[in-house]
Amino acid sequence: MVNYWNSPYYHCPVCKATSYYDYNRNYYHNSFQGNSLYSNQIYPTYLNNSYNRQNYLYRESVISLQNTAETKWEGHYLDIDGNTGEVILWPRLASGGYWKLIDHGDNIVSLQNTAKTQWEGHYLDIDGNTGEVILWPHLASGGYWKLIDHGDNIVSLQNTAKTQWEGHYLDIDGNTGEVILWPRLGRGGYWKIDDDITNNGNGPPKKTGVHRNLIKRVSYDEPYSKTCYKKVGGVSIPYPCPGMKTKVIEVYLETRYPPEATAAQKAAIVSCAAVAVQVAIIAFGTAYGGTGGTIASLAPAIAAAEIAGRNSFDECKEKSLPRDIARRTGISIVQEKYDR
Repeated sequence: MVNYWNSPYYHCPVCKATSYYDYNRNYYHNSFQGNSLYSNQIYPTYLNNSYNRQNYLYRESVISLQNTAETKWEGHYLDIDGNTGEVILWPRLASGGYWKLIDHGDNIVSLQNTAKTQWEGHYLDIDGNTGEVILWPHLASGGYWKLIDHGDNIVSLQNTAKTQWEGHYLDIDGNTGEVILWPRLGRGGYWKIDDDITNNGNGPPKKTGVHRNLIKRVSYDEPYSKTCYKKVGGVSIPYPCPGMKTKVIEVYLETRYPPEATAAQKAAIVSCAAVAVQVAIIAFGTAYGGTGGTIASLAPAIAAAEIAGRNSFDECKEKSLPRDIARRTGISIVQEKYDR
């Protein structure tokens, strides 16, 4: 067994928080992080998993994180450079884009990279001096993140280390695509979490079952302005050039279920979803039409559809599925937006 008491990464469990210096990294460790029991990741059982509303994630699950900001990096995955260990964005889901999410209770998680590289098992961390997002071989205070659930599988991650970066969000630089910390929750701080669940994080990822039903497709015109040019005395002069473009929003009821669901259970899930989407469509139409049928009416209509659809689906799944499968099966509303 590793002697964590003499390790530079941990402190005695009865000490108060003390300044921690190692390889130019300045953190404050809480006393519980020094306990060798916790250093070996043998955590007590927590009942508070409020970040995980549908219980899609086990206490230890393999996930991917996809940035949602409307930049040229939209849809890129949180990944690592297998040669340098740098935390990067990558346009496709590759091996470095899989992270073991470990739940420490009270919405606090750590993320451990699973790629078969020299960085395997390293944690998503921060440099306490510079605020740089890095990988670190041990679970130190900068490796604890508060996971905030914004619904529809969208989350943000807020660093909890007692440094000047405490409370900063995992974000991206919209110009360079660099993974950074940011003091406020900006557009680049929202990540789509995809729970590729494994057996307590062991073995190759098994894709969570996903089933979608379309609730509504809405089209609307959105004004925009671009720069046009006109010749004045032989010189090109820029001027604002307004126009309209058509946007399309598709609203889906998305059902997720654990990978070990049997064929019969999947059939029952699809059947429950088919009923739930009809209920959701009615609720959406009533709310959407009742509030004018404009783009401003979309949010309350989606909320009404989600409540009605979830109530219907939950009632059906409790009657149709074993308790363990039902507990990890649920619905959410997903929106897809694109230009026509």
